[in-house]
Amino acid sequence: VSHGFGGWATSMTNLTENLASKGYVIVAIDHDDIPGDPVEGPFAFPNVVINRAHDQRAVINAMTQDNENAVVDFRALINRDAIGLVGYSMGGFGAVASLGAAYDADGGSLKRLNLPAPAFEQLLADEDVGIDAAVLMAPWGAQTDVRAWQADALATVEQPVLLIGGDLDDVSMYDDGIRWLYDNLTGSERTLLTYQLARHNVANEVGRASAQLG
Repeated sequence: VSHGFGGWATSMTNLTENLASKGYVIVAIDHDDIPGDPVEGPFAFPNVVINRAHDQRAVINAMTQDNENAVVDFRALINRDAIGLVGYSMGGFGAVASLGAAYDADGGSLKRLNLPAPAFEQLLADEDVGIDAAVLMAPWGAQTDVRAWQADALATVEQPVLLIGGDLDDVSMYDDGIRWLYDNLTGSERTLLTYQLARHNVANEVGRASAQLG
């Protein structure tokens, strides 16, 4: 499970605990995003764009591949033939690439970042980590002004995909974002679940548990 920009590992606890109660092995990634403060702010968003899919692939590899130095052998818990990836917002952005859709290096969200060559190499790396299905919740990156994929790249995705979005989403957008993504995942057996009158937050909890307890 991959959270959105500025999120945290437990930000979708209602979903993750519900799935765990049904027997799924749930791994919630803490992406440790750079805070968007005045000092580090300019680096915060490029960091997310570069690292979301990389983080997802690294975690799946760590959980499924042989590792003699691992403290816990997670392979005994996991069915490596049935791996799903849930991504919310920027987590959804990374998930599309983790499913195999190559980013458009000249697309709006990438071109404006003016990234150095090593960063582009990591960003555009095509690595199959064995994802069998995905849930994209308000996925970012398909809206016209920042569109990160060409339609033909999206068509290469063959895994089943469930997209979830609000028809009033003003971050990822709906018609010109989430719906466009759905329309162009033509190689996938996909479903679009639309929440009427909902905006961008279709996944997160109300706030951090520490804030609620405080």
